[in-house]
Amino acid sequence: MPAETAAPPVTASTDAPTTTAPSTTAAPAVDKQKLADPFGELKLPPKEKVAPEKKDDKTTPATTVTKTDKTTAVRKDPIKEQRERIEQQNQTIAATTKERDELRQRVTALESKGGGDTAAMTKLVEELKQKNQQLSGEISARDYSKSEEFQTKYAKPFDTAATYGRKVIESLQITDGEGNVRDAKWETDFAPIYQLPRGAALRQAKAMFGEDSNAISSVMAQYDKLHELQDAKDIALTEWQKGADEREQKQRAEGLVRQQNIEKAFELVTKNYMENDAEFQIKPDDKDLQGLWDKSQALVDKSYFGRDKLAPHELILLDAAIRLRAINEPVLRAKVARLSEELADYKARLDEKETSTNGSTRRTSAATATAEPEDWTKELKSKLEAAA
Repeated sequence: MPAETAAPPVTASTDAPTTTAPSTTAAPAVDKQKLADPFGELKLPPKEKVAPEKKDDKTTPATTVTKTDKTTAVRKDPIKEQRERIEQQNQTIAATTKERDELRQRVTALESKGGGDTAAMTKLVEELKQKNQQLSGEISARDYSKSEEFQTKYAKPFDTAATYGRKVIESLQITDGEGNVRDAKWETDFAPIYQLPRGAALRQAKAMFGEDSNAISSVMAQYDKLHELQDAKDIALTEWQKGADEREQKQRAEGLVRQQNIEKAFELVTKNYMENDAEFQIKPDDKDLQGLWDKSQALVDKSYFGRDKLAPHELILLDAAIRLRAINEPVLRAKVARLSEELADYKARLDEKETSTNGSTRRTSAATATAEPEDWTKELKSKLEAAA
């Protein structure tokens, strides 16, 4: 049992740590002519092969040097030191707590408005709930006192007992040396007693209530109950802190394994596409197409794997360009298919014209329905130029 403990609160504290808004840095000037279309320079095949940028996964692990002070080898008050460490951790989780609260407010606002796209609303609410659970988990991992488990097992029972203890104490009456009677006060009468060791607390209660043994018993009963619950809280926090380093290392290891599994799966799927889908295969001697592929891959990989190295305006341009080209891909397929059909039709008509004895074609098509026979070459040329 610690020599000094904080005065018992009536209800659990709900104050959240505050944070200052991060400073903002002006984005670099944007060259609209150069960055208007990140893929614009890919229209012509390059002369030389451009290798894709490689992701630099090398990171320098931080080294922590701990100085040992012999004067602090024996702590006089480990619980007090533990509380100070927790207060320092609160500064680290302040931003996470604020983000979680903002997400809750967004969910509440969406639910209050109602209407609109119900499916989209439901999806957004679910995403916010998942994010909230993730943030809550991060808070719990850094500070056990913020976790739901700690609040349920230790904080709430203490607060309930403190609320009941206030009612008991303030129902008692104190008679001073001059015979004046007044009601006992929780903050000014019981709180000082609660701060004392038990022997000194008992003597203080006897001096305050004199011969009223029932009052003394009631005061000491509340004293014992609250100290018992406070000790349970302190022990739980101490035990949690002892295993914090081990849990953190385990979480990092699990996260690393998950990331490695994701990368392996990504590589496997990519390899499967490259080996089995003719659309992604290029002839070894086609240097122009291979160079264009490499250049396009480097541009897309910069958006996927090098986001932390890009300025905000560069990210916006890349993301918008990649999104629109992915959306337009089936449209381009349809256009190429149509042009291929028209090209085949023109080739067939050309073959017929070359083998005809009277110099005229033996068949007509939709392409010739509105064009004179001598103008079909001009029409073909214009279509090919438009498709280029």
